[in-house]
Amino acid sequence: SEIESQVCGRVTALLVKAGDSVKAGQMLMRMDARSAKQQTLADHAQISGLTAQKKVAGKEYRRKRRLFQQGLLSLSALEAAKTTFDKANALTVSQTAQAKSSALLTDLYVLTAPYDGVVANVNIEVGEIASISKPLLTLFDPTSLRVVVNIPQSRINSIKHETTVVEIPAAPPDFRTVHSHAMTVLPTIDPVSQMAQVRFALSAKTKGLMPGMFARVFIATTASAAETQ
Repeated sequence: SEIESQVCGRVTALLVKAGDSVKAGQMLMRMDARSAKQQTLADHAQISGLTAQKKVAGKEYRRKRRLFQQGLLSLSALEAAKTTFDKANALTVSQTAQAKSSALLTDLYVLTAPYDGVVANVNIEVGEIASISKPLLTLFDPTSLRVVVNIPQSRINSIKHETTVVEIPAAPPDFRTVHSHAMTVLPTIDPVSQMAQVRFALSAKTKGLMPGMFARVFIATTASAAETQ
């Protein structure tokens, strides 16, 4: 997973490095959020002022409603008071929503791990500006790795997945030969090579593997045995 920021900001703290194991929700990096926090404070200050105006307008509207019921006030004056109260109420609701949005924006200046995993790469340094379109960190989950192979489209329907064996020469001795427990055939064919991409999931108990390692997959088919790498 390439982790990107949803906001732009200067990086003030990097809390992990390549090779670190992280837990879901763990803080990975933090950006300067002072301007966003100032906006949140300003929004709350405006809410306080608007709430006071709404309280005064509500009190005045209730007073004029009593006078209208007693025949001491015109309908137009009552409607004007109600309009003032409704406007104050609408402004308060709008500013409250704006404050909630600002608070959420402030939270985006902290990046956290989306799942338990390992940091594969860090693409930014403290002091640099994080942009929305730039991948900042790369994570992977060592318990949900998969092997990707390309298989001729003519052989896809004849694969017998239950007999698929994966050989990983660089893996620790106990995990150099494993069986795949799940297979996914992507629903597209490369128009040039006429190959289909097939993904074979590895067991969560397989250890010592890293993304990018070479693997050889032995696939049995209903027609004949085939070796694909």
